[in-house]
Amino acid sequence: LTRFLGWIDHRITNGHMLFGASFRTHGNLLSQWRGYSTPGKGVSIGFCPRHLVDNAERQNFQIGRCLYDPQEQADLIAKVVDAIENLAENHPTDAEVGDRIFEQIESDLLRIAAVLKHPSFQEEEEWRLVSPVVTNFLEAPVSFREGTSMLVPYLSFDLTPEDRSHFELAHVYLGPTSYVELSMNSVSMTLAKADIHVRQGVEYCQIPYRQK
Repeated sequence: LTRFLGWIDHRITNGHMLFGASFRTHGNLLSQWRGYSTPGKGVSIGFCPRHLVDNAERQNFQIGRCLYDPQEQADLIAKVVDAIENLAENHPTDAEVGDRIFEQIESDLLRIAAVLKHPSFQEEEEWRLVSPVVTNFLEAPVSFREGTSMLVPYLSFDLTPEDRSHFELAHVYLGPTSYVELSMNSVSMTLAKADIHVRQGVEYCQIPYRQK
């Protein structure tokens, strides 16, 4: 287990890569507007769950609900430790053999880690869309974008309906802004121009906006 911990510390920054996108169950929460949107410019986009699942299956992505409960997390981690001990039981304690054992479950470990989250974020009720594991970024379609403090690698996810019909969203909320009517009109025109239908329409979040 000590060797396993050392292996994990190294693989976090030097191992295989996994890409994820985060979705919240509630599309209109004040804490989310404050934490994730630019003041006066936020938009919350609600995707149709079935559409996301169908596209995920087609591209070998997976969707999972985040676990916040410490006991659920501990139970899951205990199963991982049991699996490692079972794999190691019939092998010598040679370091090279140990690494090969760990590599057998590396992909599963990455997917598990992607859905474990600190209990203080439970309000978000987050779901995560997780990519296939990338073992060689040179051969995979990995691109890079500008981040706040570094270049950020990413994988594109195709949201186009399989039958190539018009794209549909579940809902769109406009975040707190001092220009409600103008902003609502701009968002509606943008969606219409892109031929995107919104089942529940475009709504204002109804949260008062205070200019800083």
